[in-house]
Amino acid sequence: MRVVVKVIPLVLLLVGLPLLGIIMAGQPLDHYLDFPPRTHYVHQAPFSWTVFRGGSGWLDSLFPFLSGASRVADYAAVSRVVRLS
Repeated sequence: MRVVVKVIPLVLLLVGLPLLGIIMAGQPLDHYLDFPPRTHYVHQAPFSWTVFRGGSGWLDSLFPFLSGASRVADYAAVSRVVRLS
């Protein structure tokens, strides 16, 4: 009995809240209740070479920091210790 008391509100929340959100957004329920789900109403955005190049350039500028090449000061400290020994 305790399990049922815990499971019923959980199921109501998992099913009811997404449906409530669809209703509040003013969207038709038909698109969301299709089975099997279809994406025939989704329009893909065109590919943008400008955004692709800008994003890859931004990542390339961060690569030295992400790879650890910014630890030049640590390398200099280690080389001094090695020379002293």
